[in-house]
Parts: sequence; C-alpha cells; structure tokens
Amino acid sequence: MKKWLIAGSVVFLLLLFAVYVFIPANLIVSKSVSMKCSVNGTSRFFEDEGNWVKWWPWPSEAGAETGRAASSGQTRGTVTGADANWVGGSGLHYKMVHNAYHAVKVRIGDQDPGIGSTIMLIPLNNNDSVLLHWECNLATGMDPISRIVAYRKGVKIRKDMDGAFSSLRSFLEKDENIYGVKVNEGSSNDTLVMATRAIYPLYPATNEIYAMLKKINAYIVRQGAMETGYPIMNVTHVPDSGYRTMVAIPVNKTLEPEGDIFPKHIVPWKFLIADVTGGEQAVIAAEGQMQNYISDYHRTVMAIHYQTLVTDRSREPDSTKWVTRLFYPVF
Repeated sequence: MKKWLIAGSVVFLLLLFAVYVFIPANLIVSKSVSMKCSVNGTSRFFEDEGNWVKWWPWPSEAGAETGRAASSGQTRGTVTGADANWVGGSGLHYKMVHNAYHAVKVRIGDQDPGIGSTIMLIPLNNNDSVLLHWECNLATGMDPISRIVAYRKGVKIRKDMDGAFSSLRSFLEKDENIYGVKVNEGSSNDTLVMATRAIYPLYPATNEIYAMLKKINAYIVRQGAMETGYPIMNVTHVPDSGYRTMVAIPVNKTLEPEGDIFPKHIVPWKFLIADVTGGEQAVIAAEGQMQNYISDYHRTVMAIHYQTLVTDRSREPDSTKWVTRLFYPVF
C-alpha cells in the first residue's frame, strides 16, 4: 500500500509539474491566415458590426434565426434585439467592441471585462492580399486548476478562430460580398459609336435617355449602318450645372457627324466590368463601390467610365429587373 501511495504521489507531482511547465501564466492564443482581398476593403467591411452575422459560421446562442453560409454551406446565426452585436462560438460569445485603423478589437466572453483580443489587418503583395492575425492573451492564474481551466478555454478559442477564419476567407474572397458587385477584368467589342450630349438639371429620366437614343438610332438607319451592341451612357454630375449626359450606340462603320450627333472611338483598354441589377439608385451605389475597388487595388482610370444598358428600359417598367453593365478603363 505504501508503494502505491508513493507512486501515486510521484505521478501527482509530475502532473503538477507538467501543468506549470506546459501551461504558462500568460497563454497566448492566436491564428493567422492570408486572404485574396484588399486591406482597405476588409477594414471597411469590419466597420459595420452587422456584417459579422454574414460570415460567422455558427448559430448564435442568443438569436433565433439561422441562415446559410455564402460559400461553405455552414449555418450562421442572425441575432436581433439587445444581443445584436454578439455572435456565438464553442460555448463562448464574441463581440466587436472597437474598430481602429486596420485593427478590430473583439471581446470574448459575456462577462465584463471579458477576454480582450485583436484582429490585425496587414497588407500583403502590394495590397492585393491581406494577412489577418487574431490574438488574445489568457491569464491562467497561479493554481493548477485555474491553469487547466484557462487552457481548455484557450483550446475552444483557437478552435473558434480556425472556423471563423475559414468562413471569413470564403466570404471575403468574393468581390460581391465586399463591394456588392462581382468585378471582372475584360475588354469591350464596342470601339466605334455614334453619340450625342445633353445637360439636365436632375439625373436624366428614362424617357429623356431614350429620346436621345432614338435620335441617334434614326440617324444610323438613314445612313444605312447597323447597331452592333447595347446602348452606352455616361452621366456626370457637374456642380452648378446639373447632370452632363452622353449616350451612344455602337455601329459597324464610320459615319459623318450631323448636328449634335458625332462619331466617337472607344480605345480598347483593359476594363473592370460589373453587372448591376436594379434601378438608378442601385447603379449609382455600384459606381461608388467600383470607385472603392479601384482605390483599394491602386488601379488608375484611363478615361471616362460608362454604362451599357443591357435591358431596354423603355420597354421594361420594373426597374428592379434592369441589368446595367459598368465599364471602367484601367491599367
């Protein structure tokens, strides 16, 4: 019996020694992952706390609704009411409490002050990619039980970090989840157009746009030419003047100018292209996001951007069904 007591005491002391050796007084839990997206776009996305539930991969412990993850098929929670800023994990709660320049402060645990943690956003590859580094520091305490409890909590946090970053990467690497539109690079087949201009005090209405296009179309028919693509439009707000509007129709041959109708050549630049579904406000919002994309990825616009009116708006009264294709010439 004495031998067993001695053996048991030795094992206990060894385990106690192992706890103090392998579980430090300050336990750092961290996870890093690189993502194919811009650092500024990612930072802007994190500014809105409501965006968490769009990518967080687990059902919220406080919310009642669940959705589907955008790309991985995992479920995520939608929290409402007083708990709207909380998202759940492996028995823990997470809340974004502060957003700084390229950094997000996240509180872990629903008891004040909770466990502080930080997600750092570090630009990579000339801002084409970003490294996200999430780190927290756990004070494990002096007694072995506290250290073991803290270690188990650290394991849960690390597991949540893995799952969260996996879901976030799938989400943020899709342009439409940051900018609202899918951005592609391509070219345009429309290099020769017949155009006309006008200035309106307000953003041009559909009937005004198509009146301009009808005039161009009549001229093209009189000249025996053919339309070769969708109508083109550019609207630019000029302070104290109104909205400078140019519309054009691609044609198959060069025509002479007539009155306020004139030929124009579109240089075959490399274009950023995005399709927008919706009316005027949807297009204006998408143009703003395209400007964000161009700034985030340090692209340079070489000439005026324009829209192609894929949907004949004069025949489709429901603006929610309109499809507009945006073209931005860049290098």
